[in-house]
Amino acid sequence: MSYIISQNKVWSIIQKVGIVILFLFLVISFIRGISSLASARKQINEAKKRVEEAQRKNDELITKAQEVTSEAFTEQVARNKLGLAKPGETIIILPDPEIVKKFSGRVANEEQDSLPDPNWRKWLKLFL
Repeated sequence: MSYIISQNKVWSIIQKVGIVILFLFLVISFIRGISSLASARKQINEAKKRVEEAQRKNDELITKAQEVTSEAFTEQVARNKLGLAKPGETIIILPDPEIVKKFSGRVANEEQDSLPDPNWRKWLKLFL
């Protein structure tokens, strides 16, 4: 009889250990699943950011392509870079502003980039 009781106790302990091992296996599996979902969500967010960036660049390129293919842009390039003109127009090419300053004969100190004196200051200088 004692053999049967101890066999029942051993069997009970084996069942409890088996249940604990099964529970641990399920918990570990659950944690791995959550971890893989989190990494998948991170990859999805990164992919969404890349798609948004690509869409933004695509929109910019479409806008630029429309601008470049417009008639106004073609005319601007023909005028500014190629020196072309419409029939009846005369092309005038001016030198750089630095060259104009050298040939103008004015002294650099005479030229002021500031505003002229206000009238009240002129009157004050006149009387004082």
